[in-house]
Amino acid sequence: MNKWHVNIVVASITALLAFWVSAPAVAEQSVQSDLNDPKGRLVSSDPDYTPEPVRKSTQKDGGYSSGYKGSGPPESLSDYGAHQPSEERPEVVPNDVEPFEIIGEEDDRYRVETDFYPYTTVVSMVRDAGDDGVEYCTGWMAGPDLVVTAGHCVADGGSGDFYEADTFRLAPAYDDRYDPAAPFGECGARQLFSQDGWVHDGESKYDFGAVKLDCTIGEATGWLGYFWTVRSLQGPTSTITQYPGDKKREMWEAKGGVYDPLLPGLQYDHDIDTMPGSSGSPVYRYYSQESDLCAGYCASGVHSGYDRTKDLNVASRIDENRFNLIGELKAR
Repeated sequence: MNKWHVNIVVASITALLAFWVSAPAVAEQSVQSDLNDPKGRLVSSDPDYTPEPVRKSTQKDGGYSSGYKGSGPPESLSDYGAHQPSEERPEVVPNDVEPFEIIGEEDDRYRVETDFYPYTTVVSMVRDAGDDGVEYCTGWMAGPDLVVTAGHCVADGGSGDFYEADTFRLAPAYDDRYDPAAPFGECGARQLFSQDGWVHDGESKYDFGAVKLDCTIGEATGWLGYFWTVRSLQGPTSTITQYPGDKKREMWEAKGGVYDPLLPGLQYDHDIDTMPGSSGSPVYRYYSQESDLCAGYCASGVHSGYDRTKDLNVASRIDENRFNLIGELKAR
């Protein structure tokens, strides 16, 4: 079954609703991740890829990697291996689609401008799904050529199969309201990654993924910082910047709270409004230089689904293992 949160070409609204209802997204409430868990290892769309052994961080209770503001929109996209997207823009889900992930009675999302940091780091992901149409997800730059996203955006969970890398188009800071819509151009996917527990078993707590680009546009867009901690994240307001399917390919944002157990697991709940298409968006906030968690705009997780039993959204938490996996991919 296709695990993308939004299928842009659908036979009917009913089909879209049925698709979303089936998406696995129950927040796991166990203790923090086990570094020896084989389901947490990184697997790739490249059959010749050999997973690195999971490495422990040098810190005992947390660690962070700083973000970078980037150099801004380039004069020549080719200097970074990027290109302008084609003029053809795929049909999108109508704006009257019933939302599944608006928490409470009010829709708290708002439109944002895309031409300054950290919004330059948020990526519109488009995949050509053949007869199933064109599908969307969201991702975020974590390095010069690295996009972090949800696992179901890159692999058909439980099947053992990744989607074809050459069917992806990724455009940071894309927004259909502007001309050009893609100030940083568009890049292709060179290699796809997710965790073994998602790819082979379809377990939602391993719904975490990444894309290595065929360009280095992150040097221009910048990238978000990210961190892990053994402490609960519950309390402070967090942000999700996203490409929701009901808003065409426009960048929107919402803020809300994180509901994190005292013994953090591989997921946490949040009440930040999203929609199908927002999968893979960063859950982040700004940390002052005095913070011992991170500094600047830093992500603590990746939006990955919705838990109907709680009427809350779900994020895949960046634990110690995922922190190290991002670092490994960033350095490749």
